[in-house]
Amino acid sequence: MSFVVKCLDCGHAAPYFPTSTNCPRCNSQWREAEYDYETLAKTLPLQLSDRPFDLWRYRELLPVRNSNPGLTLGDAKQGWELLRGRDELIEVNVEGLTLWSSAAKAKPLSRSTRSSSAVRLLPAFDTYLWGYSDRDHVVPPKYQHQVYHGGQVVPVVLVDGAAAGVWRYERKGKRLNITVRPFESFSRSVQQLIAEEAEDVGRFFDSPVALSYSQRGW
Repeated sequence: MSFVVKCLDCGHAAPYFPTSTNCPRCNSQWREAEYDYETLAKTLPLQLSDRPFDLWRYRELLPVRNSNPGLTLGDAKQGWELLRGRDELIEVNVEGLTLWSSAAKAKPLSRSTRSSSAVRLLPAFDTYLWGYSDRDHVVPPKYQHQVYHGGQVVPVVLVDGAAAGVWRYERKGKRLNITVRPFESFSRSVQQLIAEEAEDVGRFFDSPVALSYSQRGW
């Protein structure tokens, strides 16, 4: 595996186990995969040339402990129906949307709270942005033309699960210039989290980062 699971509340990092959903230190459920980008930058490009363009092409970036390149979409649908038939999933209504949750985690999720925002710089064509028939809960409708246009899905600033801006990068010599264009103004705490994300991108490219903000369209 090329990642650990990091708690967004206390910062504790631990190996990934499918049955471990809470932080072992503070019991928070707000956790996400943190990747070893330096190693991936050296090894992943060499492994892609012989791989098909399917779900498992970027298997090292998936939050799974053991990848299974033989798993098809049909297999996944069959597994989904089995879970529904065993009453292991329940419907959850979120802002008018019908979603699904593990029945065992429904009560803990209803009591969960967050102490700070979660911010991510998503790359172009990230599956989080286009893997839905209805994308309104991911990108507010009035900003969708800035994310989806000309057959493109541009890089997005994600704040608490929703698109809050777009971003781009450009190499200038050894420096990596990252420009962020917010849809609306960011708080200081969100700007600080964006700066931390930008530094992570810089580490991936092994380049120092210059972060700036722009209100002009691209």
